[in-house]
Parts: sequence; structure tokens; C-alpha cells
Amino acid sequence: LYVIEKGTPLVQVIPFRREDAALKAEIQAETGAEATEREAVYRNTIASEGWYRKWARAAR
Repeated sequence: LYVIEKGTPLVQVIPFRREDAALKAEIQAETGAEATEREAVYRNTIASEGWYRKWARAAR
């Protein structure tokens, strides 16, 4: 088990001006096909034993 020591930074935030960023967003309701795909990805991710340890955690 790994313990994160008190005071260890967990997140780095870099401020930026919104008007300087060339961000484009498309906001819409999720379609049935998108919902089905999201559910399948989620189920496959959590069903895999040790998924976080194998794929998401930084190598030691």
C-alpha cells in the first residue's frame, strides 16, 4: 500500500486567458449510440482485473 505524504502536490494548474485560447466546443445531448458506446467502455474498463495497475498508474 502506498501512502501519499502530507503536503505532496497532487495537481498542477496552469492559468490562461480564455480569449487567448482557440477552444471550440460543440454542446449537444448524448445520442443513444454514444450512450451505448460509453457504457461498453466503462463496463470493459471496470471488468478488467488490475486495469488501473496495468494501464493507468505511473511506472515505478
